[in-house]
Amino acid sequence: SAAPASAAPAAPTWTPPETFADRFSRWSVGAVRGAVAGLGLLSLVLFVLWAVPAVVVARSDAYRAACERLAGDGMLQRYVGAPITCARVPTWYRVGTPEGDFFRFDARGPGGDIQAEVRVTAGEAHVLSVYVGPRF
Repeated sequence: SAAPASAAPAAPTWTPPETFADRFSRWSVGAVRGAVAGLGLLSLVLFVLWAVPAVVVARSDAYRAACERLAGDGMLQRYVGAPITCARVPTWYRVGTPEGDFFRFDARGPGGDIQAEVRVTAGEAHVLSVYVGPRF
């Protein structure tokens, strides 16, 4: 009778040594995650710091007066047509100065685009500068 064949011993599992690339790969994944989280938080903070005041200014009576003054300007209506609509939020503003509230904003008519700077003092709007160009 033949003796049963014994099973060969299992070979030890070999794991390669950890290399610099392995350590760097784990570090870089963590660094990228941290950088993305940091940039996301920074973007959120900057957006809130810009958006909240801009929306408050855009809803103010002074900005409304500036837009109504520009939209009702007969000479601008001849250049770009009517109706003239203003941007919802001014591109630049300075409010609460002794000289009045200043707004720089874009507006649009059927025949062209407008960039205007308007000063509002005591509810009365004065157009300081206007740039009119073709509609893009």
